[in-house]
Amino acid sequence: MKLNLTTINSSTIMQLLLDQLQAAINLYTETLCLAAEEVDRCAGLNPEGIPLYRVQDDMVYASAIALKLASIFHLQPLDIATQLVSCLPSPSQDTGTQGVLEFTVKVAPPGWIYFQFTDPGIAAWLQYLTQTPATIASHTVIYQASPIALSLFPVQYAHARCCSLLRLGHQQGLIKLSTHTKMPPLYQLIEPNPIPWLNADKQLQLVHPAELRLIAQLLGVLDELSEFNQPNWVKVASNLSDAMTSFYRHCRVWGEVKTQTPHLAQARLGLVGITQSVLGLMLQDILGATAPAEL
Repeated sequence: MKLNLTTINSSTIMQLLLDQLQAAINLYTETLCLAAEEVDRCAGLNPEGIPLYRVQDDMVYASAIALKLASIFHLQPLDIATQLVSCLPSPSQDTGTQGVLEFTVKVAPPGWIYFQFTDPGIAAWLQYLTQTPATIASHTVIYQASPIALSLFPVQYAHARCCSLLRLGHQQGLIKLSTHTKMPPLYQLIEPNPIPWLNADKQLQLVHPAELRLIAQLLGVLDELSEFNQPNWVKVASNLSDAMTSFYRHCRVWGEVKTQTPHLAQARLGLVGITQSVLGLMLQDILGATAPAEL
């Protein structure tokens, strides 16, 4: 399954998948001869009522919508799941990796539907985030000047570390930044464009466990921003900053990485740039704290 990010204008993967499942449900129900009561029950099913979650610390989403629909249609959930997958958008003509969000889709008993990012799909999403910073939904609760500020120091430290790495990468010619004069500062990566997320074999360069964990954390944070439930935002921000700290400890940018594999160094700085943007958003716009560029 492929989605074109340039026409969707959303960084929230969960919402994109919910919209696709809703469209598949609508198409599927049109092919069934449903009783009036069943039609009414299906018509009342909106994206918020479709069960979908991300598999913990992974880049896989799972939906049990077929199990939910089985009680309405009086059909086997595995059959429903198979039909729903067939109603999802067909792969579009290949336009390369840029701007195309790509998943593999599979069905598993008793009726689960799994969406898994492909490497080009992850690359397209990361590139999209470097050009379109995340925003908060209108229903997100904003904390006022916070009595929890002391517990946010590790988050602020991780944000400042991101800023420092980006500035150094710019100074050493690995990347080129455009700095917006706002607080927190928004370091937008101008070059390279696109960032070399993939190697020559179209496989993701960021394969270290600390890199994958940081990407998974970013997915989770952005999904939370689209949800109507209000999580513990301090915990969410702390988990992201912990992932960033682990990434910084295990995944080097300078030295041999810079000289021998400069594309990997650029991809890592691209991931740092996305993390800085999301941490800054959470600190200032959600938690009501400062997002320092240096400490």
